[in-house]
Amino acid sequence: MPRIQLLVVQPTPFCNIDCRYCYLPDRTNKAVVAEATLTNLFSQVFASGWVRDGVTIVWHAGEPMVLPIDFYRRAFRLIDGLKPADLSLTHSFQTNGTLIDDAWCEFFAAEQISVGVSIDGPQPLHDINRRTRSGHGTFVRTIAGIRRLRRHGVPFHVISVLSPESLAAPREMFEFYVDEGIERVCFNVEESEGGHVSRSFGEAGIADSNSPSFAKSMRRRSRSCAPRRPSSSTSWSSRSRLPAWTGPAIWQPFRRNCWG
Repeated sequence: MPRIQLLVVQPTPFCNIDCRYCYLPDRTNKAVVAEATLTNLFSQVFASGWVRDGVTIVWHAGEPMVLPIDFYRRAFRLIDGLKPADLSLTHSFQTNGTLIDDAWCEFFAAEQISVGVSIDGPQPLHDINRRTRSGHGTFVRTIAGIRRLRRHGVPFHVISVLSPESLAAPREMFEFYVDEGIERVCFNVEESEGGHVSRSFGEAGIADSNSPSFAKSMRRRSRSCAPRRPSSSTSWSSRSRLPAWTGPAIWQPFRRNCWG
């Protein structure tokens, strides 16, 4: 019998930024999923018998944080009213991080929400592709959101989409994660999907990419480099350590525990 362990829900197709590699259509569409749709969806999921040992709901695809916190309070209560009493259910957000403020952090903490933040490494690499609609980089706002999550003690991981530029800069990528106290890192490849053709693997092909050397370099650094304290300009908890290596995630979109 099939089992549902992870369910991705799109609350809105709208996104407040315009990443160059995004393959999702209708990112200017401000439609919001109706409560009736959520009721229909979760009623069928919970009645299917396919959810047994717990399920993670990922609010993703579009930017979920463009909707107000009260939308999610209502949605969570609706879902709680439909689920079996003994079912363990976890909510997660996948976000670009630009809208994270103290109110969102308090909500994440109160609801025990796990957060994934999309950041493509240090500013020169991140801002190549992750831009506003007016063409400006989003790194400053994204890293501010990550630092705010850390100050509030909200669990998070990051997803970095590997571009030709970042594949050629494993040392800069690794040192960025360490300096920012980022402990859980997942990698997605830049996909060719919809109307988007990957610059990483589209023309040159995977055999000609820097992916194998990038993977070897990251593994070597994670094994051999002793933990070091970040620069004085960043904060770091006493539990900080080197970024966790996610292995095969470099070769394909990592859909099991991370969402891109």
